[in-house]
Amino acid sequence: MTSGSVVAGDPAVGPWLRGAVAGDQERLRLWRNAAAGAFFQSAAIDAEAQRRWFEGYLGREEDFLFMVMEAAEPRGCLGVRLVDGEWDVYNVIRGERTAGSRGAMGRGLELLVDFARRRAKLPVRAVVLAGNPAIGWYERHGFAVVRRNPGSVVMRWKGASALPVGES
Repeated sequence: MTSGSVVAGDPAVGPWLRGAVAGDQERLRLWRNAAAGAFFQSAAIDAEAQRRWFEGYLGREEDFLFMVMEAAEPRGCLGVRLVDGEWDVYNVIRGERTAGSRGAMGRGLELLVDFARRRAKLPVRAVVLAGNPAIGWYERHGFAVVRRNPGSVVMRWKGASALPVGES
């Protein structure tokens, strides 16, 4: 869980991350519902379901949800949580589809990985629906497919300080 303060990056020079706060819930819900086909749970969620999820999120240790900011404007969100000894990237949503938001999300992912690895030098993975165009985006940002499952692919960050691909 995170607070709304600046967590990573410099607001004066480019995209940055701030912790998601309760006031972000409606925006997050609308973004999530607009991108529902990219989620394993693809049903639309209502405001009450969003509220319950956010309350649960606030109580989980080593679970962080960030707003990707460009100047003072949210462009999307990214989450990372500790699961089975690995950092798991989740809730990646490019909410605002502006010309610059794509670059902001890529920079946000880099900041997210750096944030997680500073907390604990553990592998960083993302589990993505098979066929999701985001697979190529992850690859462009340092992830590689390490396993194909029915309906999904497991990707692992292969950055310079990462564990070798395939190791846990």
